[in-house]
Amino acid sequence: MVEETTNMEVTSAGEWRALRENGYKAELPSGHVARLRPVSLAEMVKNGRIPDTLTKIAAEAISNIGAGISTETIITLTNDVTDFLHLVTVASFVEPRVVILKNPDETPPDGTISIWDVSLEDQAFVLQLTGAPTRALESFRKKQAGNVGSEPPVQDDEGEAK
Repeated sequence: MVEETTNMEVTSAGEWRALRENGYKAELPSGHVARLRPVSLAEMVKNGRIPDTLTKIAAEAISNIGAGISTETIITLTNDVTDFLHLVTVASFVEPRVVILKNPDETPPDGTISIWDVSLEDQAFVLQLTGAPTRALESFRKKQAGNVGSEPPVQDDEGEAK
């Protein structure tokens, strides 16, 4: 049984929702600053926001690393991974809002940017943040606020950078 502490106050509903609704500021590799929210890839799949086929594609890509993959398969994987990155980017951006336009020459609605305006490097960075637990995001935000330089990569047991 958990003992009640007299000095503790219940966290308000607004505080619970704040990160999801308001997001946090993050500087992207391009140097642009955006307000992002953490998204759950599992929830996106569950809610039909990511097609089930992408799960299969990702598993196939991982299992075939280093194998002789056909050009057609590489093109298919690239297109599917790009679609996946677009979906995660749109779900993550609070400000500015990102919209998916079929043609890079189309003008997005006022107050929004097109997915074509967000570099692939920035999209990959957002995907990395998406997979991070909320606690890791909190420490990331503190580093951003303190303008701390990047940390050296962590190495696994085989000396590979993670």
